[in-house]
Amino acid sequence: MLAEVWKHLSTARHGRDVTLSVKTNGPIECDVDARAIQQVFRNIIENALNVCSDLATIDMRAWKMTLRQRDAIEIAFHNNGPQLTHEQQMKMFEPFFTTDTKGTGLGMTIAKRIVEGHGGSLRASNSVPHGVVFVITLPRIAPENPSLS
Repeated sequence: MLAEVWKHLSTARHGRDVTLSVKTNGPIECDVDARAIQQVFRNIIENALNVCSDLATIDMRAWKMTLRQRDAIEIAFHNNGPQLTHEQQMKMFEPFFTTDTKGTGLGMTIAKRIVEGHGGSLRASNSVPHGVVFVITLPRIAPENPSLS
């Protein structure tokens, strides 16, 4: 799933020194709408590519965990771009909030709704000493009536 997203972003990476590293603690399987979760991954990675310098690094880590007493997975995307301002931290998931002159301000709103529609959560925070980390938490088995709206 991530490999397909990375391939689709080849134009955004063209001519840049960008590295994507992936680490998991074994096979990570989750009952999700693959196309919807690919959109989440794409939105997060596109944001990273937009804010990082040409020596961009994006590290994806995934591991198994427990969420509300259910088997779950957590996926973290860390980038080496600038940290979030207070305003960005407060408004990042609000519709139409953007710091990108080309953006619509809907990417992270849509990503959050998709993840929450799967019974999970999406959060972002500054990473030390630099960069931002987006953390997606998803139950491994989808809720009975997922709402992807």
